[in-house]
Order: sequence, then C-alpha cells, then structure tokens
Amino acid sequence: MNKLLPVPGIADYAHGFRSIAEATYLRDHIIRQLELAAVATDPAERAARCTFVVVGAGYTGTEVTAHGQRLTTRLARALPGLAGQEIRWMLLDLAPRLLPELDPRLSKTADRVLRRRGVEVMTGQSVAEASDGYVQLTTGEKVPTRSLIWCVGVRPDPLVDGLDMATNRGRLVVDAFMAVPGAPDIYACGDCAAVLRAYHLSAMSGNRARVLTDWTLNAITSAEATSLSVISAESVPLDVDKPRA
Repeated sequence: MNKLLPVPGIADYAHGFRSIAEATYLRDHIIRQLELAAVATDPAERAARCTFVVVGAGYTGTEVTAHGQRLTTRLARALPGLAGQEIRWMLLDLAPRLLPELDPRLSKTADRVLRRRGVEVMTGQSVAEASDGYVQLTTGEKVPTRSLIWCVGVRPDPLVDGLDMATNRGRLVVDAFMAVPGAPDIYACGDCAAVLRAYHLSAMSGNRARVLTDWTLNAITSAEATSLSVISAESVPLDVDKPRA
C-alpha cells in the first residue's frame, strides 16, 4: 500500500507508482501531458503540463525522475509544438539528500547526474498541499503542474505492527528463504519483508537471463513513446482504502 502522509489533496491529485497498473497509467499520463501541451495555445497551460513534480527521493522516486526526464526530453524533440519549451522535473524529499539508503558517495553521484540533466533536486522540502492544477511546497512556493507523482514509499500491512517479531524499518526481518528467524513456519514476502535489493533477481525461479537482459536493454536503449491508454485513473487510486470508483 502507498505510504500516505496527511497532506491535503494527495489522495485526489497525486499518481502512485507501486504496481504495474500504476506504472502503465503514469507512463501514458506523462506522454499525454506533452501531447496536450504541444497543442495548447495558453503558455501557462503549456508550462503546467510540462512540469512534473516527484515526491520521494528514494529508489523509486529517483528512478522515476531519471527515466521520466529521458522520456520527456526525447518525446519533446518529436513534437514541433514544444520547440523551445522547458520540460521541468522536480524531485522533492524532506531528507537532507536523495537516496538516503545508499552510501553518501553514491547518493552524491546520483544527485550530480540528475542536476546535470536539468532536474531540480530539492531536498529538505516537500509538498504541503495538492490541488487541481498546482501544488504548494513547504517553502510556500506554488508550482503549476498537472503531474504530481507520489513515491514516498510503500507501507507494510498494519498486521506487522501487532506482531512481536524483529523488524527493519517496519518490515519483518527474514532470512535467505524468506523465513522469519525464531518463528517456525512463518514466512514474509512483498512489502512486509526486509530483503536485499538484488534478491528479486536471484530468487526468480527461471528466466533470470531474460530479465537481466531486459533490464540492460532498457538502460541503454530509448523507450517507446506510444500511449497505450489501457488503464483509467479510476483503476489506480492512490489511497486503496478510499477508491475513486
């Protein structure tokens, strides 16, 4: 489940990135915003549609920003209506640096790469309010945008809080076999389990080579910029406890 904070408007106007459905919808949404911006006659509307605000500078938020910036830069070159238009990406987090889970040296490298691409990395601040057509930052700045992307993180099932078992950042500590140490016959997986990063690839039952090849190709080749339009906004509510439809 998405880790929602008590920020007004988040559940109504932000887009998540916790599932394949949300990822597919977000990709289509980003492409659609640039296509609409390319034919917009109002400069203010065009600028808002070309502004993307990502909240959460962990693994997910940083990756969404990096790939999103590459996608919009390439797509903008193919849309004559966006000639000379700034494509603005903002990455916000209350933490003092992005990717706090990594060694500071790696975090600094990622920060440098994003800034070199033109991404506005804004640490120590976040979104205070979301509304239709803009977000207000904790600094008081109001940013016109049609794209607020919520990557603050996922939260484990509330059941975990009631268990008398060791946890790591709210997730159950598990061994290499996803078993909970000291608790026979109890296993944890998904957002409830604290696992290593490379674990997901090593634990696949098959096709590891194909998955690794796909990841490698995605890193060195351009992504498709075709909107599939197969996922509706109502199908991917940010707050699953209060679905939109």
